[in-house]
This record gives sequence, structure tokens and C-alpha cells, in this order.
Amino acid sequence: MKLNSKIISIIVVLVLVVVGWLIFSSIKDRPLTAKINIEAVPSDLSLTINGNNARQGINKVRPGTYKVVGVRSGFADQSITITVNKGDNKFAGIALLSNSPLTINWYSDHPSDRQKSQDISSRNADITATAATQNVPIIKKLPYLGPGNEFRIDYSFPPGSDPNKPTIVISSSSDGGKQDALAWIKSQGYNTSKLSIVYKGQ
Repeated sequence: MKLNSKIISIIVVLVLVVVGWLIFSSIKDRPLTAKINIEAVPSDLSLTINGNNARQGINKVRPGTYKVVGVRSGFADQSITITVNKGDNKFAGIALLSNSPLTINWYSDHPSDRQKSQDISSRNADITATAATQNVPIIKKLPYLGPGNEFRIDYSFPPGSDPNKPTIVISSSSDGGKQDALAWIKSQGYNTSKLSIVYKGQ
């Protein structure tokens, strides 16, 4: 009986090893069908994707979620988490900020890096605005001022919040105004319980 249980244990272990190897092989052998396009400054910084060396420009990867990190002495590290699906070519823009007296004037002393930093910032802002509009489409109709200035509906990106999911801001001096603002949002086809909403007095 003991011999049978040992044989069964060995068989179970072997099966688990084979299954694990098959799973690992299938993941490892998946084709590199997605791209991460990195633009970064300073131009001589070091880049990694999930801890592996990366380069400026196109980096081919498998579909999944990746952490892109930029590092350089004299600057604060910066990281971006990005998810790519098959066929994606997603932009990852990194512009490091000085954290040392030795690099405080880096961008003024390096005009090409300064221009590239501005381009990266502008492109990142466009990407964030597009994602925010896709996630919370009502912001295309904002700001909205209610009849008789009873309420105002706008949106913001509070510190620490997801920049891709703006917060709806309802300003009104009365509870009735807040309720009317909510009613207007619902009349536009939105479920207020699925929106991040804050209230402010006017």
C-alpha cells in the first residue's frame, strides 16, 4: 500500500512538472505582436521594461502589462505602467525631472532635450485627454451651466486620482441645484452611480 502511494505521489509530481513546463513554454513562445514606442529625456538615460533593458523607439513585446522605467543620475526616476494588446503600438513618454543642483539647468543647457521634453509632455497630455474622454464621455459636454445659474457641472483631476478617469464636479448652493444637476447628467444617458462625483458650494 505504501509503495502504491509513493508511485502515485511521484506520478502527480511528474504531471505537475510537465503541465508547468507546457504552460511556461506556451507563454515564452508567444510571438512579439505588440509594440511600446518609448521617447525619453535626458537622451542618455537608462530605460527598462519590466526590469529588462529597453531602448528609445520601438520595443517589440508580447501582449500584456509592462512597467517602463527611466533612470539617470541627478534626476528622479519615472515609471509608466502600460498595457498592450496584440497589434498595439503604444506610446510611452518619459521626461525626467532634476533632483540635484548638478542637473537643475539641464533642459536650459540642452535645447534638443528641452524641445523633446515639451513634445513628450504635449503628447502625453493628448493621450490622457483622449483616454479621459473615452472613459467618461460626458466631459465633452462640460462645463455645463444650469438654468438660472442654479448649478454648474465641470470636471477635474484631483491629486492622486487616475488621470484617465476625471471626477465630475457639481457646484451649487442648494440641495435642489445638486439634484437638478444629477437629473441633467441622467438625461444625457449616464448612470450617476458609475461616475466619480464631488459637490462644491458656489
